Amino acid sequence: MQLQNFSPESRANPMLERIRARETSPESIARELRHEGDAMVTETKSEIEAARRSLQESGDQNTLTQLKALEDELDDAWDALEGEVSGVFERQPADTPEVLDSGWDIEETSEEIQEAENTAENLSEQIDSIEKKIDELFWSENCPLETLEEMSSNMGVHEEVKKAALDKLANDLYHGVGHKYAERLFSDPSYIAELKRFRTSLDEKISGTEIKMMEVKNLRGLIAVKEIFGNVENLQKILSGMELSRYSDELRLEQDGSPIQLIDFNFDPNNGSIETSLNFQLSYNEGQGFINRDFRLTEAVDESGDEEKAKSVKHAVFKLPDNMKSNGIAAKVLESCLAGYRDSDIDTIKLHANIDVGGYAWASYGFDWDEDEMTKLKFESDSVRDANQQGGERLNHVQTGQIKKNAAAEYQNLSAERKQEIFVESIREFLDSCKLAFEGVCMSNDIDLNDPELINIIAEFDELMKNPEAATPQAIAKIGRDSKFKLYRDREGLWYKEEQRQEMLANGTATEKDFIKFHPGKIAMFGTSWYGKVHGDEQFSKIENKAKRST
Repeated sequence: MQLQNFSPESRANPMLERIRARETSPESIARELRHEGDAMVTETKSEIEAARRSLQESGDQNTLTQLKALEDELDDAWDALEGEVSGVFERQPADTPEVLDSGWDIEETSEEIQEAENTAENLSEQIDSIEKKIDELFWSENCPLETLEEMSSNMGVHEEVKKAALDKLANDLYHGVGHKYAERLFSDPSYIAELKRFRTSLDEKISGTEIKMMEVKNLRGLIAVKEIFGNVENLQKILSGMELSRYSDELRLEQDGSPIQLIDFNFDPNNGSIETSLNFQLSYNEGQGFINRDFRLTEAVDESGDEEKAKSVKHAVFKLPDNMKSNGIAAKVLESCLAGYRDSDIDTIKLHANIDVGGYAWASYGFDWDEDEMTKLKFESDSVRDANQQGGERLNHVQTGQIKKNAAAEYQNLSAERKQEIFVESIREFLDSCKLAFEGVCMSNDIDLNDPELINIIAEFDELMKNPEAATPQAIAKIGRDSKFKLYRDREGLWYKEEQRQEMLANGTATEKDFIKFHPGKIAMFGTSWYGKVHGDEQFSKIENKAKRST
């Protein structure tokens, strides 16, 4: 990282040259250089902080030490600039050679200089005042947007005041929103009005509780909510769909914090595009019911200068109490949220299919493989495995983290063909684990794997393993669905054959509601872990129809 050297020895002195040319007053030029230097320091410190955050997990102390040294060098450079600029304000006697040679007529310009000094002082006070107001805006938990409206109406007096305000709002290290959104906030009153609507809505309490939708509503958080969901109605529709207490009186919302949290907010200093994410989570009945979703927006500018937006949601966790797992709540939640997703232009849903029946359930809804995620994780896990084998000793947490980080960077440079090879291998491994899971359940229940019907079922697994490219989640889930082979699982997690179930029903020790029927494909995917995705209107329609049929 190359730091700007502000010291006078390192460069020509354009400030002195412009003073001697009488282009403008010395004080104005000095103030201009100070603002330029401040912007450069802010940008460089932002780069250093971003690099530091990316290195904290890996524990790379050597590089972190180098970053600290760079930060110290930056502070020294700033001090040098301050020393150079501050000397301009310490006016020399009128008869010094520097003043006489400069071409300034002291008698003629004394009033002008005094006027310029007063103007500069007034500007400095205005800039200090507006920057203080922006700091108060940043640190407030309820984002006083009225401050922005007031500043916007009063900033047209001087261009330097506006520039200072925009720089502060756009580039503040911890709270800046990038120049695109900073300019929008000062130029588009309707945008601030929409943010105020979101602020009011997020301050509302979830029905029947004292919990606000979003406790800390800072400027970044409000912009993230606005840009991801578009309008208040879309946000309310999605959050309402996630409220599990709507679907059962037995579920009570029990959590300390508000459900909506800002996770990250980053902006491109060149074009102002942002990447941001929000987390929604609701907890019920001491954690027995739990729903957690991450919403992400990624803006980018293509080569032609056109802006592109990608919105996605990750269904991170969905958990219900055992006695509610087969009553259609999952389908109702999905159906309710899909309408909000569509209206918000969220066209991608991602999930990690696991926890009990999740591996099978999401396959039955029509989720396909998240090819990129599965390929990347396979590449990272193989890299860790290879390093363990080569080193002879098991890697510690820090070493494992560094290898994964290096593998993630290397993954980006892999060819499409190599990525496809890795993905196919990950599916082949998944199929093998499904087959072993099915055989394990059969063996634990004293079922003969040499039974002709079971031999045919196992052959279906083997056939897919020969052609893993054709092995969709749905293809695995359908294995043996039309066969006579069925097992039943009770609420305690115990497996039963059909004859055992019938005996328990006959003697009254169980009822039909106590059992869930499993065919071979469902048994195989039960408890598995895979990464799924649906993208685009066609796939959305498929899972929407499935959700409607399941409610």
